[in-house]
Amino acid sequence: MKNDKIRLLLIIIPGVILFGGCEGKIDKQKAPFTHKDSVIDKKKSKTLVNNDNIVPDGNTRPYKEVDSLMELIKQNYKVVVVQKLEKICVKSDGDLSEYLDDVGNKLFNDHLNEFTDYLIDNPNSCLKGKLIEEISSELYVYPKSERPGKLLEEEEKVLASASKQKLSSKKMAFIKEIFKNVNPDLLD
Repeated sequence: MKNDKIRLLLIIIPGVILFGGCEGKIDKQKAPFTHKDSVIDKKKSKTLVNNDNIVPDGNTRPYKEVDSLMELIKQNYKVVVVQKLEKICVKSDGDLSEYLDDVGNKLFNDHLNEFTDYLIDNPNSCLKGKLIEEISSELYVYPKSERPGKLLEEEEKVLASASKQKLSSKKMAFIKEIFKNVNPDLLD
């Protein structure tokens, strides 16, 4: 789902740049400024940049750590690694918190059996909340009237995968409980 969104953006953005960037030739007589006007007087200049969504250079470590841990899990799922992700999740806020939504979903989709075990053993897991938030936010792209149907489709897809992997009835019930907590209108 997220990859489809990224692909769509990768198609749209170059098109906007190529075709929508200019509406015609620039008339230098009517241009709003010339090169000499674009020089900034540092004494008069004020910073208007809002840094709310910018990660300072010193704070990229948690992102790199999450990526490294996810790479370890990709190679070999280990509960110890998930526990490290859990510790990061509990401390996260802002952008990192949103980043972890995708991590929870990735663990759920790629390691359904093992991650379901982890979530059952850790009912107050931060990653469980992130998983529910991510599934909820993925449904936001659909018209409100279509979201319940899309939620049901997603639940059926996951349950079919669980059934194919021969997950226990306890795990199947837990997965159904996860989907009961998904709110397709979370971002409205």
